[in-house]
Amino acid sequence: MKKITIVRGLLALGLALGLVSTILTAGTNQPAIPVVAATAEDNTSDRTITLHKYTESATPTSAQATGTTADASNVPADSKPLQGIQFRVERVDKVAGKPLDASDSSTYAVDNSFPAKTTTTGSDGKAQLTVGTGKDADGYYLVTEVASKLVATATAPFIVHLPQTTKNASTGDMTLLYDVNVYPKNKVDDNAVALNPEKFVTNDTSGTGTTATSVMQGGFAIWNLVVTRPADIKATDDNGNITYAKEVAFSDPLVTSNLKYLGYNTPYFKEPDGTKINLDTSDYDDSGAQLNSLVTDGKYSVLTFKLKAAGIQKFAAEPAGTKLTVPIGTTVNPDVTGKIINTFDTFYQGTATNTIIHEHSGTTDPLKDGARDVDKPVLPTNADTGAPVIYTGNVDIHKTNENGNNVAHATFKLYNSKTDAEAGKNPVQTGPSADPSVPDHDLTAVSNAQGIAEFTGLKVDPTTQQQTYWVVETDAPVGYDLNGQVFEVTAKRDTTVDATVKDHDNVLPNLPLTGRDGRLLLYEVAALLIGTGGLGVIFMKRRHAAPTK
Repeated sequence: MKKITIVRGLLALGLALGLVSTILTAGTNQPAIPVVAATAEDNTSDRTITLHKYTESATPTSAQATGTTADASNVPADSKPLQGIQFRVERVDKVAGKPLDASDSSTYAVDNSFPAKTTTTGSDGKAQLTVGTGKDADGYYLVTEVASKLVATATAPFIVHLPQTTKNASTGDMTLLYDVNVYPKNKVDDNAVALNPEKFVTNDTSGTGTTATSVMQGGFAIWNLVVTRPADIKATDDNGNITYAKEVAFSDPLVTSNLKYLGYNTPYFKEPDGTKINLDTSDYDDSGAQLNSLVTDGKYSVLTFKLKAAGIQKFAAEPAGTKLTVPIGTTVNPDVTGKIINTFDTFYQGTATNTIIHEHSGTTDPLKDGARDVDKPVLPTNADTGAPVIYTGNVDIHKTNENGNNVAHATFKLYNSKTDAEAGKNPVQTGPSADPSVPDHDLTAVSNAQGIAEFTGLKVDPTTQQQTYWVVETDAPVGYDLNGQVFEVTAKRDTTVDATVKDHDNVLPNLPLTGRDGRLLLYEVAALLIGTGGLGVIFMKRRHAAPTK
């Protein structure tokens, strides 16, 4: 009897140990027991995902997201709400045996019974999507940012579970979130949400122009102010409501000493296929572009030009890639530097970030100073390598006598060819000017007290920044003969002497005299001699008529 009892006891102990072993083994293969919320799940609440889209910060936060609105306090101050970003939401089922990963489609299967939904962020960067109501809407949802021209790289896809269990930081209680808040951020594509100003120059109205040209002094130039249609000039929300950019403004500083403002030509859109569409006067505000209305900023006269709401809407209706051009006309009065740089600034407030984007056409990146005053653009400097330039050249003649002494008041003219110079035909003229009050005329230079006659503002090859001319002395000062030679000279951006011209003196009695003032002197001497001779004749007559004794 005792043996049987011992055996039975051992069997019972073995069964008990086996059961414990089974429980422990099972426990090691099962996931952690889910946390149970303090309250029962609500079967009547909407299940929603609320997205708060922001621009990327220069100092991003590393705070852990909670899915609550408390995460808003971790948004960096320099992050701005981003409008017009669309998200696609799909319901997914977890694949057994694999950890759920939004970047790995093998860890989930799309639930095709749930129609995919999209939502778009508004002006506050917020978009809210209701996926369903009650427990039937519970589950995993894949959120994907739809590719957009507004951002450089879309936010990586992520998965939200509705409802989300969260822990109250104060009480430690576990509660259920039926509205999960997410704050995705990414870098805005600056080119897409800016005007990307470009400026070109030409001395005619035939085309867009170039970044470097040359204009004869007194001539005219057309400066084309060009911007490209931004992607966020128009935004449409989930309800079909449309918003447009608030501001499209140009600001052009013209250096007063070199450029005389003549006015502007009709602004126009140019579509990618070359179609040109002129704007109506009701599309823009040109009060800051009227003659005698330009604002003074130091050595510059500042022209401003803005699109009105009608013009912005027309621009928004144009296809992507359309450019807006405002042609500005000036006359050119170069100086000895032989280089005139011209830039312009843009001020744009689109729908994406709702902030002013200030750009300068001489650089490649938007400015970061946040300037809003269109009357205070960035003034051009040599650092503006992307700005258009007008190049001109100078020719310097040194006038001397045979002893090398400086001679003043000698007059010279330029010619484009040696043949014309030898024949004295077709001298170089100023212009052509678009200003009727400034007629074209022969270009001349007169030597000063140092014997220097200087031609400035000559047209040159914009690539080499120089050009060959031929110079001839056309009028000599009093006491000198004309130098009959033709001199080949090269116009450059310098003040070095290009030719030395020597004159022979013809001071009395070395006749004949030449030169304008010399001829006057010759006439006076001739008159004096004639007068003296007349008196002699009279005297002789009187002498012959005298009675003899």
